[in-house]
Amino acid sequence: MMVINKIILFIVVLATRILSIALGIAQIPFALAYDALEAMSRRAEDISDNIMEEIKG
Repeated sequence: MMVINKIILFIVVLATRILSIALGIAQIPFALAYDALEAMSRRAEDISDNIMEEIKG
């Protein structure tokens, strides 16, 4: 009975680790997309600031 419990525990731990790695890999595209959106937002702010300076200047 003790051996069966250890095998079940091993399988559960292994499945948990595989799932956490898979979820970590799944988050990478979202992080990259967020960084890209943030960069585009900063660029848009720069462009709008330049336009406002051109209008004022």
